[in-house]
Amino acid sequence: MNLDEIDRILSSEENIVPSSGFTESVLRAAQERAAAPQPIPFPWKRALAGIAAWVTILCTFLAQLARPAAQAPSAWVNNAIVWPLLASLVSLAGLLWTKRLMSR
Repeated sequence: MNLDEIDRILSSEENIVPSSGFTESVLRAAQERAAAPQPIPFPWKRALAGIAAWVTILCTFLAQLARPAAQAPSAWVNNAIVWPLLASLVSLAGLLWTKRLMSR
């Protein structure tokens, strides 16, 4: 296609008409969307406690990793016990908190 053909096509003033039913279907879709209920917002205030707990746990974990590796073996055993226990307690607290919120 050369430039003369492109100019001829673009310079022609053809009326563009939408297909039958297009306008009605667009208006119907717009009305349905306007009538739809608003989405429920995410409860950020309630989620902040969990987010803060996880940030605290992550910071504590990183602080444990930053310790010198020349610790006594008993310290590693204690860490092997403390972390699963801490994770279990945080999970239990989260479940109890969620149960409390659901009972309201």
